[in-house]
Amino acid sequence: MAGVLLYGFPMKTPQFVFAMLLAFPLMSSALTKAEQDLGCSPINGCSGLMAEHAAEDGQVAVISEKESLALRLQAVANAKQSIEIQALVFTGDESGLMLADLLRKKKAEGVKIRIIVDGVSNAAQKTQWMYYELMNAGIEIEGYEPMWRQWINELQLDMTMVNKRFHEKIFLVDADLPSGVAVVGGLNIANEYFRVSNEGAKTWRDQDVVVRGEVLQDMKTVFARNFSYFKELKSLKPGLFNPDSWKAQFKKFHRWFGSLFTSKFEDHKVAANVRVQQYASVQPQFEHAKMRFIQSRPRFEESYIYREYINQINNAQSEVVIVNAYFIPGHDFTAAVRLAQARGVNVTILTNSPETNDLPQLTYVGRQFYELLYNGRLNMYEWQGQKYNEGTIHAKFAVFDRQRSIVGSYNLDPRSEKLNSESALVIDNAAIAERLLAKVENEDLKKSELITEQRAKAFKTNDLETKFNSLLGMPLKDWL
Repeated sequence: MAGVLLYGFPMKTPQFVFAMLLAFPLMSSALTKAEQDLGCSPINGCSGLMAEHAAEDGQVAVISEKESLALRLQAVANAKQSIEIQALVFTGDESGLMLADLLRKKKAEGVKIRIIVDGVSNAAQKTQWMYYELMNAGIEIEGYEPMWRQWINELQLDMTMVNKRFHEKIFLVDADLPSGVAVVGGLNIANEYFRVSNEGAKTWRDQDVVVRGEVLQDMKTVFARNFSYFKELKSLKPGLFNPDSWKAQFKKFHRWFGSLFTSKFEDHKVAANVRVQQYASVQPQFEHAKMRFIQSRPRFEESYIYREYINQINNAQSEVVIVNAYFIPGHDFTAAVRLAQARGVNVTILTNSPETNDLPQLTYVGRQFYELLYNGRLNMYEWQGQKYNEGTIHAKFAVFDRQRSIVGSYNLDPRSEKLNSESALVIDNAAIAERLLAKVENEDLKKSELITEQRAKAFKTNDLETKFNSLLGMPLKDWL
């Protein structure tokens, strides 16, 4: 297998360099028996394919980026029993610090709090200090170890696992109570996702939904087994190689030097924007809907979300609309899109341009395959947010026949299919589908450039720049 670029890491930073080093050890190797047993659930076994819930058993609402921040802060402030958060990125900026402050207060009130973050994506000193303070408040955090010791967790018997990251986004509050609520979708926790920054480049387009009902139990199951996976993986390490054995010593260190590890706001204007959302009046338009929560973990050879995309495209009768941040179409996807067009289905795809992609190499690679998607009824768009004082499009959702939707963390690229653990919510409700489409049709496409078939053909060139960028982001060979 070829090496794959890890997305989600700022260029020219230590964590990006670390990510690049991790991206290339992709030799084939079987999991050990102990590793195979990790991450299973006594309720659902090892499968990431959850049961579909009837419409009367749950509700869902489409929310904006700022509403996502407001609902998260308000849900945490009102939490009675438990808070479970998983994100690839949970940054120690104004949004992250405001949330962290609330989490410490709720922990002091007796609320059980657990967090999962990606050990590679959050290496910045300020962010590490924020985690350090949360840990010393008694909050469990997996994916983080004091003093950057998370590198120990990356040492596994099967080193191909190092490149298989946890990319999921789950924000779950009081899952076992009638008042329980969850936020799922594409948003991590940082200023750029919530559109509270005063900088255009840090004003991203993303998509979340807020959920109530029985499906929260499936999200709880997924979070619990992800959390257990991290704990159990460490337990397989002998003695001092288990970072948990060091935490008591670091708590003593914190008593002596704790004031040195205090994270503070750097931009008080942004902090004020975040605080406004904490008290904003948000009234989501909930709809009863059939729902199914799906998890895909390539480390356990799961491919459920990609299969769901293919299945929905194959069953579409009139229209498919896909918004996806990192778009590198694979063979099965391309074939399904072409066949759908042959049946008379109109297909619209929106992804990033090189100018808006935080990893422009991925767009250069994706462009090489645009031409293969055309079969008479395709509208291919690239986001031009930089012209409207906006940053990247980070959303990952799709709507089929204005009835069924998929919203989650899943990118249509080889990392999500072959490497990263991902999750998504499948929704069957026409009103939700229309609300997801409303912003696409009324705003997003107006800020995007239509890529004609002729233009797509022109992308397939042999110039040095294309070769260079394609080399950096070239996907796995068996994806194509």
